[in-house]
Amino acid sequence: MKKMKRIYKVSLLLFFMPALSSCLKDEGLIGPNAPGYISNIVEFYNETAPVSGTTDPYIVYIPKTLERVEEEVFTATVSYSGAETAPQDITIQLSPAADAAATGGYDQLPSSVYEMPGSVVIKKGEKRAQFSIKVKPLEFDPDSDNALAISIASASFGTVSGNFGTVIFSLPVKNPYDGVYRYQTSANTALIPNQDVEVELSTINSRRSRLSPGLLGYYGNQVDYVVDPETNLVTVEMTTLLPIATFPESKYDPETKTFTLRWTSNGGARLFEETLTYIGPREE
Repeated sequence: MKKMKRIYKVSLLLFFMPALSSCLKDEGLIGPNAPGYISNIVEFYNETAPVSGTTDPYIVYIPKTLERVEEEVFTATVSYSGAETAPQDITIQLSPAADAAATGGYDQLPSSVYEMPGSVVIKKGEKRAQFSIKVKPLEFDPDSDNALAISIASASFGTVSGNFGTVIFSLPVKNPYDGVYRYQTSANTALIPNQDVEVELSTINSRRSRLSPGLLGYYGNQVDYVVDPETNLVTVEMTTLLPIATFPESKYDPETKTFTLRWTSNGGARLFEETLTYIGPREE
């Protein structure tokens, strides 16, 4: 019996030897000279949380909500992403990417309404470099989904990212609905009846505003309110809990700056009755 136990233990050891060997080999992937090592890549860095979906062709950010003024400036960042710092100065060539903007459903700004550098340098020993972009909001087309798409055309060192080598900066000019609101729900509302909290509506474009936090001022589900400026009727849109149906009495009152909304999600399974009353401007 003891002999059988010894044979069994040896068999187990032989069985696990390849796994142990594999684990030891995997440890070598940490070093830059190891097989399978992935070097740093050159890409755009996340300044803010993306507003694009996971299946969208390009990553989209709203760097700031613009005021209706002659000039505004926002910053963007390029990154030498990975474990290492830049081993030398890396010159990154930038170029407008109108095709990317169109593919993403945006209208690329004409060159007359923005200024951006043609290149930016990540210094040796560093990982990132910022650059400024100047825009002229008063000259934007108010009926367009204005954006500036930019691509990393080339880098003097390193590999340009396939996923984050192009970015779309959505540049909404603050719409009339942007601000902080008192958010209330009725006793009939699904999930959180009689809710009473402060929320924010942030500008997506001239008609569309996004609720923050999301659904019911509590959940993470994205909720947009789209106002028809001619009738002040409101349509509620979501990317989850579909299909969404908005009752025709849902509206925005520009005199009192109040939203009165009634809609359903999940094909009518859940009813939402909401009132949003304007408190004041929100802080960026």
